[in-house]
Amino acid sequence: MKTSDPFASPSVPPNLHDPGLPVLLFDIETNGLLEDCSVIHCICALSLPDGKRYSFGPGRISEGLGLLAAAPLLVAHNGLCFDIPAITKLHPDAPLPPLFDTLTASRLIWTNLKELDFKRLRKKSNRFPAKLCGSHSLEAWGHRLGALKGEYGKQDNAWEAWTPAMQRYCEQDVEALYALWKHILSRNYSLRALALEHEFQKVIFQQEQAGAPFDEGAAVGLYGDLAARREELNAVLQAAFPPVRHEETFIPKVNNKTRGYVKGVPVIREHFETFNPNSREQIARRLREQFGWQPGAFTDTGQPQVDEDVLKGLPYPPCKPLVEYLELAKIIGMLAEGTNGWLKLVRKGRIHGRVITNGAVTGRCTHSRPNLAQIPAHGTYGKDCRALFAAPQGTVMVGADASGLELRMLAHYMARYDHGAYGRIILEGDIHTENQKAAGLETRDNAKTFIYAFMYGAGDAKLGSIVAPLATPAAQARRGTALRAKFLWAIPALKRLTDAVQAALAQRPYLKGLDGRLLHVRSKHAALNTLLQSAGAVLMKAATVRFHQIILEERPEWLGKYQQILHVHKPLHCGR
Repeated sequence: MKTSDPFASPSVPPNLHDPGLPVLLFDIETNGLLEDCSVIHCICALSLPDGKRYSFGPGRISEGLGLLAAAPLLVAHNGLCFDIPAITKLHPDAPLPPLFDTLTASRLIWTNLKELDFKRLRKKSNRFPAKLCGSHSLEAWGHRLGALKGEYGKQDNAWEAWTPAMQRYCEQDVEALYALWKHILSRNYSLRALALEHEFQKVIFQQEQAGAPFDEGAAVGLYGDLAARREELNAVLQAAFPPVRHEETFIPKVNNKTRGYVKGVPVIREHFETFNPNSREQIARRLREQFGWQPGAFTDTGQPQVDEDVLKGLPYPPCKPLVEYLELAKIIGMLAEGTNGWLKLVRKGRIHGRVITNGAVTGRCTHSRPNLAQIPAHGTYGKDCRALFAAPQGTVMVGADASGLELRMLAHYMARYDHGAYGRIILEGDIHTENQKAAGLETRDNAKTFIYAFMYGAGDAKLGSIVAPLATPAAQARRGTALRAKFLWAIPALKRLTDAVQAALAQRPYLKGLDGRLLHVRSKHAALNTLLQSAGAVLMKAATVRFHQIILEERPEWLGKYQQILHVHKPLHCGR
């Protein structure tokens, strides 16, 4: 096997689905999470296909590590991000074979797990805990597969010292792991997809551990400046929207000399409502009361839609400072005051954002604690925010991006029907001008907006709003219907592709992705978009893995001198 193939992995051997494949399933218990643990309490394992079970407690950890080292392939749940790193941290000389991670596989195979769990919950015989709905944890899988893990670990200080109960819990973990392993093999899933996800997970784990460089001093200074500006804007808005007097009638049930109440005699109470610029409901009410604003769009709950885009289109004087205030509030939340504010999570000049490598149904990553995929780039303060994530002194940050990724994926799938004609226009011509002609649009910018809206599953009304933003919703829908029909007529390969996608969905509830993964489509209108987004995600994951393989093969002297710090769908950033 060549290391230069991003769709091959020592963690996923070509004979993975062979019933006689020798593997060792195992679990460990430690006295803390990866960054805190200092001892391995126990190691439990199950070898296959012979079915031998092993249980090593204190005093026998070296024996357990020897068993792991002798295995041709290890299997563990979250092994790539906990078990193997923990062993390497505490026993750096322990040799370890490749590992198949059932958590990585679970997130790839069952991207629709939450929907499946909802079906479980609706059954009368259901005993699945609602709190575990959509969870890929071993505990959740134990409930689904009838191999419960047990209740150990819920008590305080459960992991500080070894106990017989902990040993039994670890042994039962291996039984739950065995049930999940068999369930995974029963799916006969794409080896290419499994291999790619394993290799990509290894890269992302290193990224998470390294963290993104963050200028904490500059961030504190920026927070001070933004907080001061927020106070200035608040003063402007309080003047524009003065307190509103409210009255209510109160009838005392008893006499109260202190407050001057007489039983049964009505009392008029008054209070003043100070304008809260963070309340969309108050903003809407004040605009209606003071300026006679008539909302044009409403939320799902029936409230007037009030956001920056709506406010920017209104002629009322307070709207400009309102837009800046709302943008500022959002930035301050990300920077400092939100639950996952950068200043709350930075450690020693680094922010270690969490990444679930297959968190979306399309195969895209999802990001949390904090979401480093949404660092503002535009707006009044976007540049200041981006500047906080600069390369430290003496290092360089290098970024790479994919050009026209979604359109190239579209061209790939259309090639079956047009022999590569659309792709040649992308490579050699001006695809947006070509799309402009095909849809009969007035401007090239309209064409760019149109094609991406089309690929992302926009309905007719949305397509119509691109060329007729001031028209009624009904008129926009009619215009969108005509645009769609004309565009598909002008590019027959695209119509054949969309028809083929819908035909596939009529036969089964999923599409096949670029590497053979199954894409569980949530609605018909999102089918083409799901296919294209997944193809883009697969391509970028493969490019990321290949990038690191090339360095390993051709620039081994660079090892330890560079580190990937961000992977945000298309862009890739490395530093050192």
